Amino acid sequence: MKDLKLQQSLLVVSQRHNIMSTQPIFLLSLPRAGSTLLQRLLNQHGEISTTPEPWIALPLFYMLKSEGVKSIYGHNNLANAVNGFIDTLPNKKDDYLASAADFLNKMYSLNSKADSTYFLDKTPRYHLIINELMDSFPDAKFIFLWRNPLAIAASIIQTWGQGGWNLYMFQVDLYSGVNSLVSSFSNNKERCIAVKYEDLVTSPDEEMARIMSYLNLKYDVNLVDTFKHAKKIDAPGRGDPTGQHKYNEVSKNSRDSWK
Repeated sequence: MKDLKLQQSLLVVSQRHNIMSTQPIFLLSLPRAGSTLLQRLLNQHGEISTTPEPWIALPLFYMLKSEGVKSIYGHNNLANAVNGFIDTLPNKKDDYLASAADFLNKMYSLNSKADSTYFLDKTPRYHLIINELMDSFPDAKFIFLWRNPLAIAASIIQTWGQGGWNLYMFQVDLYSGVNSLVSSFSNNKERCIAVKYEDLVTSPDEEMARIMSYLNLKYDVNLVDTFKHAKKIDAPGRGDPTGQHKYNEVSKNSRDSWK
């Protein structure tokens, strides 16, 4: 019943604005799990558009949370006010989630190629709002990317600590992030696909064919071979500042480099 009401709210809002939208793909992982590699591979398909990490969904859903945000205006007061406003809507939170999804779909569509079926949003910190994403986008595609946690820790140390111990700065990812990702995937397996980074770099053709099947897209057998020509996806302060510049091909050498 809840999913039906949310679907109805989404339909009403979309009809109101007459929006032709692409379908979102959310690539969910911890930082340094190889998500930029997978994003670049997916970006080669003509029906998938993407940009560097948008982060755009975080403030929309953190408006509902009383903790976790520092602001000059007092975020706790804002959260109380927003939730109070939502309580006056006909379908309460379902209306808010539907409207948030409508806004995001419009932003994704505006940032997509004309012939795109999907827009890929790859923002690792979305593990903080993963339940809201699941509730707001009942028809979206969700790709969960897993990697050996020791490899993730080593990459964080090398990339952002220049070899010095800095894992205390990433507690939200290495502790609550892991729990959120595992819990959400376990509760929504029928809607999602799981990809292991180690499998992706060892057998890229097989893994990409499996992902394309999940997305109902035709797989180009030359996709992996042409990866060296793939456009780099980078922006200051976002994305992968090292890996995509170090490797111009899908290499299994990165699988065990943490050792």
